[in-house]
Amino acid sequence: MMIVLVAVFFYLLTFNLGKAFESKKNKSISTKSGLDSERLSRLVLVFGKYELDETTFYVLICTSMVLFVALGVQIGVLCRKLRETQKKKDTTISTRQSDVKSLDVVIIGCAPKSVGWFHLIQFLDMQNINVTAVVDEQYMDNSFPPQPFVDLMGMLREMDIKCVSSIKQLGIKQQTLCVIAGKLVDNPRQFRECISIGASHIYLEPPGAPNIQQLKDMSSLAATKGVRVYMGYQRTCAGYIEQALSLSKSIPKSHIFFCHNETYSSDDLHLAVSEAGMVYSIQELAVLVKQIGINVEDIVNFKVNTNKLFSEKQIFHDTTSGDKIYDLSRVAFKITTSNKKIASVMVDRCGGLVSFAVVKSKLGKELQRFQSLDTTQVKHLTSELRDVSKQLPRQCMIESDDFLELKRRVVKSILSGGNIRGLVSIKEGVQIMMLADFCKKEIDTVLPNPVNEGD
Repeated sequence: MMIVLVAVFFYLLTFNLGKAFESKKNKSISTKSGLDSERLSRLVLVFGKYELDETTFYVLICTSMVLFVALGVQIGVLCRKLRETQKKKDTTISTRQSDVKSLDVVIIGCAPKSVGWFHLIQFLDMQNINVTAVVDEQYMDNSFPPQPFVDLMGMLREMDIKCVSSIKQLGIKQQTLCVIAGKLVDNPRQFRECISIGASHIYLEPPGAPNIQQLKDMSSLAATKGVRVYMGYQRTCAGYIEQALSLSKSIPKSHIFFCHNETYSSDDLHLAVSEAGMVYSIQELAVLVKQIGINVEDIVNFKVNTNKLFSEKQIFHDTTSGDKIYDLSRVAFKITTSNKKIASVMVDRCGGLVSFAVVKSKLGKELQRFQSLDTTQVKHLTSELRDVSKQLPRQCMIESDDFLELKRRVVKSILSGGNIRGLVSIKEGVQIMMLADFCKKEIDTVLPNPVNEGD
C-alpha cells in the first residue's frame, strides 16, 4: 500500500511540474515580451529558469500532505506490528525461562551394582534435577556395608543429599519423583509409603510387583491419590526400535522381529536369574503392548520355537536358600492376533552386546535390520565393561542411552504436564504383566522344567 502511494506521489509531482514549469525557451520569450502585472501576481515561486504559479503550488502542497499523512499511517502500522512481534518474542522467551524448572528426585534402593545405583548416577548428571534423598533398606543400617556403598553415601552427604534407611524418614513438601528400584517383593509396600509421604510421581522398575493383583491394587491407589506412575520400560524409547516400528507401520501386513541379546557367559548365567524370571524382564513385551497394540485377548496363535538353539530352560540354585530355580536362558516365540498383527521375540542371555529389530514383508523377506549399537559403540562398550570399579550393572551400561532417554522423557512429561511418546503408565504395566503371564504359561507348556541327572 505504501509503495503505491509513493508511486502516485511521484506521478503527480512529475505531472504538475510539467505543467507548472516553463521551458527555457518560453522563459526567454516571456522575458523579451515582459511580464504583465496580472501574471506576476499569480506567480508564487520562480526557480531560476522555471516558474510555479499559485494553483499548481497549492495542488502540490495538498498532494504532498495527503501522501505524507498516508505514509505516516503506514509507518505507524508497521511500528505497531514490530512492537507486537517483539512482545510475542519476549513472551516466548519468558515462557521458556519459566519452563526451566527443577524436579526433586528420591532414589529407593541403591545397593552397589543395582539398577537403583545406576539410576542415581544418571540423575546426578541430569539438568533440572535435584536429588534430595537416597533410601536403602539393605545397607544403610548394616554394620558392615560394602566399601563402595560407604564411599558413595559419604559423597552424597557432602552434597547435602539425605541418606536414610526408610522412606518414612522422609517428608515431601513439593513436586517429587520417587524412583522405586529395590527388591521386587518390597515394591508394593514401598509404593504405598511413597504415596503416603506425598510423592507426586513414581518411576517404578518393571514388572512393578510380584503378581498382577498387587500391581492392579497399586494402580488403583495411584489413581485415587492422583499420583502419576511411569514404568521403567526403557526399550520403548530405544532409537533402533522406534525406527523399526516406523518402517513396519508404513508397510501393510509387515512382520517385526525383535532380538534382545545379553552378555552373560554360560558360567555366569546364575547372575541373570531374577526374582520374577526371564519372561517378566523381557522389555520387548512393553513394545508389543504400548507401540504395536497387542493385547492378550486378541492373541489367536502363540508359537514357541522349541529348538534348543533358540529356547532352553535350565536349573539354577538360590544362593541363600539353596532352593532350585527353573528359568530360561533363551527363548523365541511368535505372536499372531485376530486383527492380523504379527510379532516375534527372541531373548538370549548369552547372545552378545548387540540387539536388533528386523522388519519383514508378509512373505517373510527381511526388508531392513536396525541394530542397537554400531561398530564404534561396541568397541567403546567393550572397553567400558572391563572397568569393574564403576559398580554398575552390565546390562544397564549397555542400554545406558535408552535408560537416559527414558529419564529425559519422564522429566519432560512431569515438568511440562504433557504426554510424551514412549512412556508406559502403570495401567499399561498391568497389560504388559498380563501378556507376560500368558507367555510364561504357553512357554511352560512346551518347555517343561528340566530334570537333574541325579534326581
